[in-house]
Amino acid sequence: MNEDLRINEPKLAKEPQYYAGTDEAGTLVAFYVDCIHPKIPETAQPISQEDWRLYISNGPHLYKWDGEAIREKTQEELEAEYVEPTPLPPSEIDMLREENQELKLALAELAEELEADKTDMQLALAELASLLDGGA
Repeated sequence: MNEDLRINEPKLAKEPQYYAGTDEAGTLVAFYVDCIHPKIPETAQPISQEDWRLYISNGPHLYKWDGEAIREKTQEELEAEYVEPTPLPPSEIDMLREENQELKLALAELAEELEADKTDMQLALAELASLLDGGA
């Protein structure tokens, strides 16, 4: 009786076709599968599922459509595409640290000026005292 029971596994009518979409420079930027995506750009190139896995796992930006085939980019091509990242603006803590450093420097300069004024004042008082004592 159990021999008559079979589990039917769903089967696809056909194997899915994978596609790679590119930007103007040929860099892979999108992937499509015909059984999922109803609209696939005409410029997308058919690829195998194995190729799709390779491109996804390594990073699609490392590959390019050169007009005839998808290939790995050369080191020169990768270096030419590199854009130096825009530096992040300073954090609030960094700005406060910088302001604190500026205030410390200003305070040190004021302390030096006060010390110089104090020395000048002491010399002037000593000279005045000398004059009052009979002018040495």
